Amino acid sequence: MRWMRVVTVVGVLALALVGCSGDDGEGTTTTAGDIVTTLPSAGVTSGGVSTGGGTAATGTGGSAATTSTTSAPIGPPEYEIAKRNEAEAGATVVVLLDPNSYTSLSDLDLQGVIRDVYERFPPVLTVHVVDEAEAVDLVLLERALTDDELTVLDAHYLARLEDGIRIVYVGPFDEFPIAILGS
Repeated sequence: MRWMRVVTVVGVLALALVGCSGDDGEGTTTTAGDIVTTLPSAGVTSGGVSTGGGTAATGTGGSAATTSTTSAPIGPPEYEIAKRNEAEAGATVVVLLDPNSYTSLSDLDLQGVIRDVYERFPPVLTVHVVDEAEAVDLVLLERALTDDELTVLDAHYLARLEDGIRIVYVGPFDEFPIAILGS
C-alpha cells in the first residue's frame, strides 16, 4: 500500500509540473484520505526530479518542492454530549463537535451526528449541534442575546433537531433546506 501512495504522490507531482505556470506558490491536493502538501524550498538549480528526501526540482534554475503526507480524518465528526436537560416528552441535548475530527462538514455529516445522538441516547426530543464550547450554553438561553452572543451563534451553531423529527440548519448551514430525520 505504501508504494501506491508513492505512485500517487509522484503522479500528483507530475501533473503539477505539467500544469505549472512558472508560479512558485503553495498547493494542496487531497487524494483518498491523504493530504499532500507541496511547499516551495530554495537551493536546487538543476532540472529533474530527485527521489531522495521527498524533494523535486522544477526546470532549470527553478525551485524545489518538499512534499509531506498526513492522514486526513475519515468518517463522521466526533462529538460529546455537552448538556442534557431531561423532560417528560424527551431530552434536550447539546452536542459539541470536535473540530479536530474533521476537515470539512456537510449537511449529511450533521444529519449523521443528529441521527446517532437520537438513536444512542433516547429519549431525545431536541438536539442542538455546535462546534465551539462557548456556544453550548448560548443555544439554551431563553433571554435576548447580546450582539457578541449572536455573533458566536452565527458562526458556531450548525443545526438542531426539533420535535424529534425535523432537522433545521442554522448559522453557516442555513442555506440548506429542512430535513426529516430518518428520510
